Amino acid sequence: MTNCIHKTIRIHKIAAHLIAMLLLAGMAGAITISGTVNNGSTGKASAGDDVVLLKLQNNMEEAARTTTDKSGHFKLSAEGEGPFLVRVTHQQVNYHKAAPPGTASVEVEVYDANANAADINGMVYDMAMQARDGYIEVQEVYEVSNTSKPPRTYNPDRSMNIALPAGAQIEDSLVSGPGGMPVKSAPVPGATPGEYGFVYPIRPGQTTFSVMYRLPYGGKLAFEPKPRYSFQHFAVEVPKSMSLEPASGLLKSMPEKEGVVAVLASNVKPGDDLKFGVSGTGDFPRDQQGGDATADNGSGGAPAANAPRPGGGIGAPEGTPDPLNQYRWWILGGLAAVLAGGAVYVVKRPNGVAAAPASSNGSAAAAVPALRANGSLIEVLKEELFQLEVEQHQGRITAAEYARVKAALDVVIARAVQRVSKPL
Repeated sequence: MTNCIHKTIRIHKIAAHLIAMLLLAGMAGAITISGTVNNGSTGKASAGDDVVLLKLQNNMEEAARTTTDKSGHFKLSAEGEGPFLVRVTHQQVNYHKAAPPGTASVEVEVYDANANAADINGMVYDMAMQARDGYIEVQEVYEVSNTSKPPRTYNPDRSMNIALPAGAQIEDSLVSGPGGMPVKSAPVPGATPGEYGFVYPIRPGQTTFSVMYRLPYGGKLAFEPKPRYSFQHFAVEVPKSMSLEPASGLLKSMPEKEGVVAVLASNVKPGDDLKFGVSGTGDFPRDQQGGDATADNGSGGAPAANAPRPGGGIGAPEGTPDPLNQYRWWILGGLAAVLAGGAVYVVKRPNGVAAAPASSNGSAAAAVPALRANGSLIEVLKEELFQLEVEQHQGRITAAEYARVKAALDVVIARAVQRVSKPL
């Protein structure tokens, strides 16, 4: 009889424990995110905007939807812990805010969409190219700035117009807005052959457009760039194994640096003569094609993929005096490497703590001591898991690598949760 009572008590305890675990699991599986949408053009709350919660793991599946109230507030509830992305649509323009696991509230800033063309100022126009037998690969990068006051978004039918050489076969194109989230955006052909336009809103701040294309190549080719805007700087870069011959007095030769030669023109205007020719073949140095280039929105960055393509960083300036040193043209190649290598979604680190990557063998355990010293272990690991999900969604890592790293992170997170009540 006593044994039966003890067994019954034990069964009840086990059942209660299981129920508690299920309840906790249910609570962990549901999230609520509240937030505020502010209009940066008026300095007031933005009422009536559509707000959508997107689940990154399931191919940007919509998890919840609502609208902001008269105070710009909203609240969204969904199943799962994330990572999520909050999308706010204001005057037909989308604005995004990352919501890593554990996020409870976010603030999103939107702008009225009535900027003028005069508010869009060209900053940099960069061409980088490498050649093989039969074809030449070219990447063009355009940095433009929206300086509207008060800040407003420029959103015509085509916000950025470009002209490519006849016969160009576009292979890829990316746009990176002020929020630091590069996305694929294919330019739309215009009425004249070689003319294209990007259908992408230019928000206040800096926006970077990048297009990569191929041209038939017989060992020598002449270029005649036709900028549609005024740019502070125009640069052309090729590997030193190729010849770069400026045919315009506006283009100044720059010192060869780390296997890259370049020419530069300043204060370029539409109609300026920017003709140049290239000959020979060659690739950019391998260590210039990815390596240490990073994308940064002021809160951390991620390395670009090591994929062969034009551009890749001209490096630090020469130690000797250079009359054009002030232009810092060598940063253009690094920017090109980031865009060409792949879109990197950059998320702000909690409390300024940078997430530590998994070790080379896929184990995150080696990062634990450093994380303990730099902030909340669980929060940082969740942030790293969020980054992993984004990379997997964007196709930047293989399925095998995703599974390996995720398994390692899951183990460390589980161990950390078990010790959550103990000091680290």
